[in-house]
Amino acid sequence: MARRAGAGGAAKVFVATGILLATALPGTARADSAPPIGYSLSRDGQAVTICADSSAAAYTCGGGGHVLRVAADGSTAYVLADSCVDTTWRTCWLDPCVPPGDWRYGLVDPLPCSSTGTMAWEQIHVDSLIGWNCAAAPEGGTPWDGVLPWDDQWVCKSSYHGPFSCDAGRASVPTLVVAIDLLLAAAGVLVLRFRRRSRP
Repeated sequence: MARRAGAGGAAKVFVATGILLATALPGTARADSAPPIGYSLSRDGQAVTICADSSAAAYTCGGGGHVLRVAADGSTAYVLADSCVDTTWRTCWLDPCVPPGDWRYGLVDPLPCSSTGTMAWEQIHVDSLIGWNCAAAPEGGTPWDGVLPWDDQWVCKSSYHGPFSCDAGRASVPTLVVAIDLLLAAAGVLVLRFRRRSRP
């Protein structure tokens, strides 16, 4: 009898552990849920300020990086001139007169891949305002004639945002938890079956 009670206790431990891990899984995923790096866009009238989420010189206005303004439908694309504006901790690009529409802004050479995910571009909507008459081409900008460097809005995704990660060769923590959870659940089922077969 003590033996059967022991087997039953083990089964309960396995099952309870599996349930606890399954419950903890969303919290584990949230540990990797820091916001991705990308761009901060702000609009003042029909002027748009574009700030990359990096203080590195290569990703600031005047530091050698170049920003594209692309129509959301992909019909037009321009490289912005280095019209710069200083903020608290970085130097940003200023697109001083943007025509109405939906526009995507991002660096020609994307931001580096981050463990929390990296975005290739950010989109903003610009309304038509009375008294503004902005040309399609940005002031001092040049048309982009090449292939757009963005196949997707993401340069890379973290495990929290999707199946792609910057370190594809290493299993993410949530993936490992799922694997352990399944093994423990399977072990619990086997112990329960053994207990039932052992009954007289």
